[in-house]
Amino acid sequence: MLTALAVGAMAGAQIYQGMAAEAQGRSVRNIEEYNASVKEQEAAHIEQMTSIKQRQMAEEAERTKSTLEARLGFGGGVGKGPLELLARQTTESERGILTVGHQGQTEAQRARLQANLHRLYGKTALRQGKAARTAAFIGAGATVITPFAMKFNPKWWGGNTALTPENKATLLKF
Repeated sequence: MLTALAVGAMAGAQIYQGMAAEAQGRSVRNIEEYNASVKEQEAAHIEQMTSIKQRQMAEEAERTKSTLEARLGFGGGVGKGPLELLARQTTESERGILTVGHQGQTEAQRARLQANLHRLYGKTALRQGKAARTAAFIGAGATVITPFAMKFNPKWWGGNTALTPENKATLLKF
């Protein structure tokens, strides 16, 4: 009776550990899902800020171009030199706008990749928790079955294969 109680307690402890491992896996998944959503929001924010900065730079470039055209026109600038200066200014402005856009796009992509990694880690933690639970249930089953297997089939354990009266009595109880 005491042995059966001990076996039951051991099996129960294994099941409890398995359930706790699964709960921990779910908790980690929830945390990682939250972290992923934060990274997604960060990516959206980066894209918005990049768009705003590009628009501000484009407006500033247009103001600079207008000012330069006005000064060239007022000064009577004609010929190849003033036009080259205007073209260079326009090219530099466009290059700056494109660079800011590329940097913003790269940062947003990096944030999205981190979000995906968080989700993947969360899924992995959940799978590990479920695997630990399954292993605990199998272990609990083995804990319960092993004493009976040893008692009723001693040849597995190198013992006498004869069915003794004690074994018969125990077998009839179950």
